[in-house]
Amino acid sequence: MTLDIGGDDQADYILALTERITRTSFDVTLIDQHNYHTFQPLLYQVATAMLSPANIAVPIRGILRKQRNIEVLLAEIEGIDLNSKSVTASGRRYCYDYLVVATGVRHGYFGKPEWERHAPGLKSIDDALHMRRRILKAFENAELEEDPEERQAWINFVII
Repeated sequence: MTLDIGGDDQADYILALTERITRTSFDVTLIDQHNYHTFQPLLYQVATAMLSPANIAVPIRGILRKQRNIEVLLAEIEGIDLNSKSVTASGRRYCYDYLVVATGVRHGYFGKPEWERHAPGLKSIDDALHMRRRILKAFENAELEEDPEERQAWINFVII
């Protein structure tokens, strides 16, 4: 069996499924493009520099280290062949009996793609670090600004 965690939003579901499968005789191959599981509810604290990314990203191998029938691979899925029941990941072919695919999610802007430039999403460690850099840069710019109204504009932002 091959499991692919395609994005952080699906990780809790996949990890719960994986724990159930470990009580069976299945051999499981878990393929992920990241070697860690992100606890998404705390991403805002990484973005606001309250937590380090290491505080909310746990190695997948560490989570599953006691599971003897699970192999964890760091790779990106390149293709799925339903006819031959195989997955290609980082140039290697993996056969499966059952396949679970978690493709992840995208940010939604309610039909307003122009909002993305002003409202970046917060779904991953990379998103949180990008937001953190923007926030800290805004504080740096505000500190250098002499005009009180301009200074206030630099530090006027909202995280939703």
